[in-house]
Amino acid sequence: MEDEKDGVLDPEDTSPREEPEDPKDNEVYEERKWTPDMDSLLSTYIDEERHIESIHRCINKAFDGVNFTLQDIIDRRSYHTTDRSSTSQIITYLSEGRTVREVANRFKLSLRETEELLDRGFTGYDLWPIQDSNGKARYILLPQLEKPLALAPRIWKLQLQPAGQPWIWIRFPETSWDLIKIVPLSDVHYGSTGFLEDKFLGYIEWIANTPNAFTFINGDLIENALRDSVGGAIYEAKKMPNTQINEMIDILRPIAHKILWAIPGNHEDRTRKLAGFDPLEVICKVLDIPFFNDSINATVWWGEHQWEFYAKHGNTNSATKGGKLNAAKKPQDQMEYIHFYIMGHVHDAMTNKIDKHVRNFKTFELEQKPQYIIICGSFHGYWGTYASKAGMSPSSGGAPTCIIYRNGDFKANIW
Repeated sequence: MEDEKDGVLDPEDTSPREEPEDPKDNEVYEERKWTPDMDSLLSTYIDEERHIESIHRCINKAFDGVNFTLQDIIDRRSYHTTDRSSTSQIITYLSEGRTVREVANRFKLSLRETEELLDRGFTGYDLWPIQDSNGKARYILLPQLEKPLALAPRIWKLQLQPAGQPWIWIRFPETSWDLIKIVPLSDVHYGSTGFLEDKFLGYIEWIANTPNAFTFINGDLIENALRDSVGGAIYEAKKMPNTQINEMIDILRPIAHKILWAIPGNHEDRTRKLAGFDPLEVICKVLDIPFFNDSINATVWWGEHQWEFYAKHGNTNSATKGGKLNAAKKPQDQMEYIHFYIMGHVHDAMTNKIDKHVRNFKTFELEQKPQYIIICGSFHGYWGTYASKAGMSPSSGGAPTCIIYRNGDFKANIW
C-alpha cells in the first residue's frame, strides 16, 4: 500500500490498491514510479547465476523507460563477479595457459562474459594468446614490465632468411680486434636446485666486460618444471617459471646486445607442448634477441672472411663421450662444410676436431679443412640433483669457445 507518511509506493507490497477515480480531479494525487536499485537487482540475479542476456530482457521488460544497455549490465555484473571471484584468483589461475571455456567454468561465467573479462585485461599484466599441441586457443597472463627496457645498441648487423627458414646472417664491423670469441650459453637451468649461480653470473659479467666476446643461447635457459615433468622436478625447483622468466630478463639485460641468437631446449618445450607457449621466446621478445624454434644455421662475416655455424640443443640419451659426439655430429651427414657444429643437452663439455675435404674452385685444389664438433657444458651442479640420486656421472663444467680470427682462421677450445 501507499505509505501515508511519505507517499512512496512500497515495491514489496502486493495487496490490491485502490486507484484514484480521476487523477486530474485529485489535486493531492501525484504519480510516482519506483526506480529499482540496479546493483542490488543484479546482485540477486548474479547469485542465481542467470545468463546476462536474460537479465537484460527481464530488466527492460519489467521496468519500461529505465533504458539499461547491455554494456551497463556487463560492467556491473563483471564488478560483482570480480568481487566474488577476486582478481588475484583469476590472475593465479591464468598463470598457466587456459581456454576461455576453462576460465568460464572455473569462475561460473558465460563464454561471452569471460571474453569481456579477458578483453578488459588486468592491471600490471599482459594477456598472451597461445595454442596448445591440439591447436586449441589458450591464454596466459604474464607480468608487464614497468617500463620498456633500455638496451645497449648492437655493433653487429643481422639479416633473417626472408622465407622464415632457420638461417641468420651476422656481420661484425671493422675493428682493431685480432679475434672474436663466441661462447654458447647452454643448459643453465635457472631456478633449479642445482643451478650454479656464481659460475653463470661470472660468465655474464665476463661477456659484458669483454668487448670482443659474444654469445648465443642454446636451450634450457630456465628450469621451467611443470606438474607433469619427469620425476619430482617441480618440487626441486627453487622458483616458479614466471619468476624465472622475469629474473632471467634482468640477468641478461646487460648483454642482450651481445646475444647473437637463441634456440629453445627440452625444458622450454615443456610449456610449448602443453600450451603452445615458449618462455624463451618471451625473454627474447623483451630483450630483442633473434629467436628460432628450431636448430639454427648462422653465417658470420667479419672483414673478408665468413664462418658457418650449426647449433642445436640435442636430444640424445647416450652415456658415453663417443655416443654424445656421434649425436652432435649427425647433422654433418646432411650439411655442407660447416666450421662449428654445436650441441647441448648432455651437460658434458668437449670439442672434437674433424678434417674434411673441400673443393676450392678459386685455386682448383682439394683442401683439407677442419671442422669442430662442440658439446656445451652446463651451469647445473650435481649433489642433491636427480643426477646424483640416480648415480649418474657428474656433468663437466666449462663452456666451449668458438674463436674466429681476423685472418680467417678459427678454432674451438674449453675454458
